[in-house]
Amino acid sequence: MMIKPSLKECLFDEEKSNRFDREPCGGDGEQRWAQGDKWKENGETMAVDVALLRGLTLFGDLTEDQLDKVANLCSEMPVIPGQTFFREHEPGKAIFVLPRGEVEILYTAGGDAMACREWMGVGEILGVRALIPPYRYLTTALSITEGTLLSIDAIKLGELFQRDGQLAKSILARLISAILSRIGTLRALL
Repeated sequence: MMIKPSLKECLFDEEKSNRFDREPCGGDGEQRWAQGDKWKENGETMAVDVALLRGLTLFGDLTEDQLDKVANLCSEMPVIPGQTFFREHEPGKAIFVLPRGEVEILYTAGGDAMACREWMGVGEILGVRALIPPYRYLTTALSITEGTLLSIDAIKLGELFQRDGQLAKSILARLISAILSRIGTLRALL
């Protein structure tokens, strides 16, 4: 029986703050983060199919060659309810896209355990702060359903942006659009 951790545990538990070598907050002990945002299952990283990327809004304008380049930076990970992908203030090493499932985004207010919650679904982009200095997440992301998550290495994506300006322009335009939409949604809630 899995006991879902409290909001305070997920946001502030220093013992569980390193997702790379410890059990994810709310995890069942069988699934662990490993090797720089690559999910390991029986010792194997799950490959990302270009067709999966093609179906996601973030990558909608990319050519086949560009999709291949991005696919090489991605890992596909199965997720379980209660699994934390990243926590507020952690170093950002990856951005995430949600091809299947639902995620709860938690925002703290003034360092207290009080938080705002936002639910995100299929196609949503998470952890964008991994691309922006000081490269730290501003939120905590927690899975609320079973699903699939794509992890994209932020450092390698930044390097790819420098080599392929058209790819960078396309992805960044879609990221900006997603962020502005999210801001509009949050304003409506206030």
